[in-house]
Amino acid sequence: MNYIGSKYSLIDFLEKSINKTLSLYNETKVPSEMVFADLFAGTGVVCGSFKKQGYSIIANDIQYYSYVITKHMIENDGNLDKYIIM
Repeated sequence: MNYIGSKYSLIDFLEKSINKTLSLYNETKVPSEMVFADLFAGTGVVCGSFKKQGYSIIANDIQYYSYVITKHMIENDGNLDKYIIM
């Protein structure tokens, strides 16, 4: 989902900047041991990107649509069994 104010076009910049900063101050931890906080989550594209890297995620936004989309994005991990759906 894309809308005015979306951070989608900033993902590469944010990933590079955050990972570079983390490498300067934190040489021993890997993403699976860290928490990424997205305080203005919107459609969740930024926290979704960091989830794929292995971070635990905390996300927040005042809009209910953001809660629904981001909750799905960061909490659903597995593939659905097509026999459950049918």
